[in-house]
Amino acid sequence: MKAIILFIACFSMSILSFSQTNTFNIGIQGGPSISTISTKYDKKKFSDRDPSVVFMAGMFVQYNFSKNFALRMDPGFEQKGYNLTYTFTDPSGNILGDYKTTSRFNYITVPILFRASVGNKINYFINAGPYIGFLLSEKFKNDYDNSITNNTKYYHTADIGITAGIGLAVPINERFSFSIELRNNFGLYNISKSEDPKISVKTFSGNLLCGISYTLGK
Repeated sequence: MKAIILFIACFSMSILSFSQTNTFNIGIQGGPSISTISTKYDKKKFSDRDPSVVFMAGMFVQYNFSKNFALRMDPGFEQKGYNLTYTFTDPSGNILGDYKTTSRFNYITVPILFRASVGNKINYFINAGPYIGFLLSEKFKNDYDNSITNNTKYYHTADIGITAGIGLAVPINERFSFSIELRNNFGLYNISKSEDPKISVKTFSGNLLCGISYTLGK
């Protein structure tokens, strides 16, 4: 966690040093997400896992090279996970019912994004770049007996992937603006610690982000 804070602080200070001649934006954003976990064995889907509705919230710092191009960092808390429904039977084969299990991965995610935008009053933009996620915990809930299991130790601390999104920003006044963005995060790294090299577990999430930004600089 100290490394995350130090990285964010260094990035922010670098942007502040440039703000004497160019503008930059700071702000907060958040919203609902749809996430799932892709589990494969020997490159084949291992099980059918249903998407889960979760959320993401955080801040951002954006340095504007010009009116149309910018570099930004979006550190924030992001949940990922999945739902899975099991049919339980007794020893005689009688169906007892369907029960849902849920898995929640809690991450601090830090995307570094390049932004290109067009427009005058309404600013249309696209974002793209890499991200790294730091796993805080993973908890597995079974509705059959209402048990909650902490499985964090079975997953790697880091998740690495690609972020891409589109959106628009609308000015409120000379300094404040409101933005909305659709963003997808594609995990590229196998987060499973399984000793079986054929097992692959990767994350995916789609975010609907609403944000408020404040412009600093000339």
